[in-house]
Amino acid sequence: MSADPHPVTAADVDVDDTVRSAVATLNEARNADWAAKAGPLEWTCWETAEHIADNLFFFAAQLGPGRARDSAVPFA
Repeated sequence: MSADPHPVTAADVDVDDTVRSAVATLNEARNADWAAKAGPLEWTCWETAEHIADNLFFFAAQLGPGRARDSAVPFA
């Protein structure tokens, strides 16, 4: 492991592969019971998928400016 960590940038992420993987996984679950609990979680499958989508949105917003931010991107 490097002693000089660098901030994560858009160049570190293969967005196309990430999106393809997410779409393929969700397509397989299209007819699933989304109201069911997501494994051992308290959340349903729907709530879990929504949480993942929210995280990916905010992650993309952090990378969008092309440089690392020291704080969260403010959304109203």
